[in-house]
Amino acid sequence: MEGAVIILRWLQFAGAAGLFGLSLFQLYSPASAARVGRRGTLVLTASCLIVLASLGGLVAQTAVMAGGLAAALDPTALSMVTFQMGLGQAHLARAALGLAAFSLILAGVRGRLLWWGLAGLGLGVCATFAWSGHAAATEGALGLPHRLSDVVHVVAAGAWIGALIGFLTLVGRGAGTDRQTLYRALAEFAGIGTLAVAALTVTGLINAWVLIGPAALPTALGTAYGVLLAIKLVVFAGMLGLAAANRFQLTPALGRAEDDAAMLVAVDRLRQSLILETTLGLLVLALVAALGTLAPPVALI
Repeated sequence: MEGAVIILRWLQFAGAAGLFGLSLFQLYSPASAARVGRRGTLVLTASCLIVLASLGGLVAQTAVMAGGLAAALDPTALSMVTFQMGLGQAHLARAALGLAAFSLILAGVRGRLLWWGLAGLGLGVCATFAWSGHAAATEGALGLPHRLSDVVHVVAAGAWIGALIGFLTLVGRGAGTDRQTLYRALAEFAGIGTLAVAALTVTGLINAWVLIGPAALPTALGTAYGVLLAIKLVVFAGMLGLAAANRFQLTPALGRAEDDAAMLVAVDRLRQSLILETTLGLLVLALVAALGTLAPPVALI
């Protein structure tokens, strides 16, 4: 069941990024009028994914704790994990927020009110992960700061990956977005993207300090957690490289395009870069999902 827990955690992370990041993209992007129908469908799908993966994850986590799927389906065991443990309550809250987002879309709410509501619900979904991961187990004076750091970390990741998905709706084949709309959307994201990277870096250092610690740092690479964390950092560095290329090379090239042929080449290069960056982002989420099931080095001292 450990494999199922990892997959379902990954789906929850992906759903949270889709709900929060795409809704936020719709609010700050000057291209919000372009491909709004496609983004609405993606957010609806993300909301549904959050509900199903959270409930499935709750059962899978119970199965791991209870020693098997049959035991997890026992009402007493499932009820205990759901209502008496922070992990279960976090899963339940996540599913409820996803259901609220799903219902808000189906209720026919339109315009910025819809996107503000969805972004707020997505923010709540992101926050719940701090109570179903390693931060929830941190005790003492570091407990609250670690959980707050975890919340900011997940929110920043969701904003970044959700924006990448939003850009893909603009540069996808047949999207029909004009050059100026795309260029303005990319330029507008520059500040938000920089803020997200800064937040991820600072909170990542805080989390590493708490979960690895100075004493365990020399031997961290000798643990499964340390190896996966190193891989995550390499993939994250790849995302940073692609983001820098998008901002300082590909986006200016799009702005300088003087004819249709040059514009098509610039958009195609952006599309390829964004697809790769999004793929790396989803891989980071998968690695984080796996890391959450492993004992951190500080716990092995």
